[in-house]
Amino acid sequence: MIVNHQTPTPEISQKLAQLRLTVQRASYAYYVLDDPIMEDGVYDRLYRELQELENQYPELISPDSPTQRVGEKPAAQFQSVTHNIPLYSLENAFNMAELQAWDEKWRRFLGDSLPQDPKYICELKIDGSAIALTYHNGILVRGVTRGDGVTGEDITQNVKTIRSIPLKLHLDNPPPVVEVRGEAFLSNHIFVQINQERQQTGEPLFANPRNAAAGTLRQLDSRIVADRRLDFFAYTLHLDSPNLHDHWDCLELLQKMGFKVNPNRQLCQSLLEVQQYLETWETQRRELPYMTDGVVVKLNSLSLQKQLGETRKFPRWAIALKYPAEELPTKIISVTFQVGRTGALTPVAELEPVQLAGTTVKRATLHNQDRLTELDLHIGDTVIVRKAGEIIPEVVRVLPDLRPTGAKLVTMSTHCPECGETVIKTPAEAVTRCINSSCPAIVRGSIIHWCQRPALDINGIGEKLVQQLVDAQLVRSVADLYHLNMDQLVALERQGQKSAQKILEAIAASKKQPWH
Repeated sequence: MIVNHQTPTPEISQKLAQLRLTVQRASYAYYVLDDPIMEDGVYDRLYRELQELENQYPELISPDSPTQRVGEKPAAQFQSVTHNIPLYSLENAFNMAELQAWDEKWRRFLGDSLPQDPKYICELKIDGSAIALTYHNGILVRGVTRGDGVTGEDITQNVKTIRSIPLKLHLDNPPPVVEVRGEAFLSNHIFVQINQERQQTGEPLFANPRNAAAGTLRQLDSRIVADRRLDFFAYTLHLDSPNLHDHWDCLELLQKMGFKVNPNRQLCQSLLEVQQYLETWETQRRELPYMTDGVVVKLNSLSLQKQLGETRKFPRWAIALKYPAEELPTKIISVTFQVGRTGALTPVAELEPVQLAGTTVKRATLHNQDRLTELDLHIGDTVIVRKAGEIIPEVVRVLPDLRPTGAKLVTMSTHCPECGETVIKTPAEAVTRCINSSCPAIVRGSIIHWCQRPALDINGIGEKLVQQLVDAQLVRSVADLYHLNMDQLVALERQGQKSAQKILEAIAASKKQPWH
């Protein structure tokens, strides 16, 4: 634990209290109401920030902090029961460095008792809802939700509607008691179908397949559950048997018992193979018929698992290596305004850098005045950003609970940031525009558009060269391109005679392009 011996300031105390409240609300909505108010990646980031603050200022830790308990209480509609074996959640890693740290940590815990280098099992982390199944003499007698990990809800009747869960184990001589853990989930096409039906009947749409699976399992009418066609992957077997030595054996036995086990699992000899597995599925997962949000890494040896045991919240022998989140929180540093070729002003959020879907995001579009009004955005706000279509970063929403005192409201610029002219917005449009045809931004945009492949396809003239031409006042319109000469081009920075000659030839060739 990192201890900060400085007395926490009132600002730190307030920030920690706000974070705690935000995470508590999200946890309650997720675990009790089955109605999430934020994405898993956002929750993970805020939860970790809360952990780090409490590590720095342990005197501020309170008994009701979300970091001080495993989970929330289950909802009250079903009978609450105690798990036969605690259903622990998994510690999260977000990159290979954190996975390496986990590996070193459990090795230190064992000390000199590690007999040889272990093997690892990698399984896709299915985005669904965890269930614990109990079989007596081969017959399914109980199905329970994860709940808070110690107690859950008895949903046996709903579990029996899932056809991929055997009502009777496929064994001639089943053991007296078997406990199976796994993930109930909805395939992508079933999820789309359910939301289409809910839209037609005016019901609120499910946010994602995991949300839909959890909501389905908590339906009091098991006929509705049957209609939604939940699926199930088994991933853990609790059975005291001398014939089981490793986790891979357990997965093989689960298949023999009649369970579906994810076919994309892999036995890895090293962390390098684990990394290769993760990198493979980070892209290939989009081709799967169901959603995943990471990879679960487990030590294969059951004896090592037993030696390592569990902390108060997590098994030491397993960890979830999560994919880069599609949506994450960050802070607004400032807001700038871009001017396009039609004069349209686009507000752009300048952000504290954040890793999003594999790239560093520093800026995100705010679209227009209407979007600014809708967001109620202030400088210093904590916001959720995502990549629209996995390409263009945009601000999704604001977390007002974390807004700093005295934060300044963001409003649309009244003047063009390029030429200084007054901008206008007509009632018929959402767009605010600069209408100065000589505005450098409009000139640059028009020329870039003219030179692009779908238009005149003038090879060699890109954004940087256009910027130089306009700044040097060599080009004030598209027509000026056709009056450029060698001396003018070679006088520009980083332009030699060969490249200038190619540009002039490309401009001449563009005259032969068909007008359409």
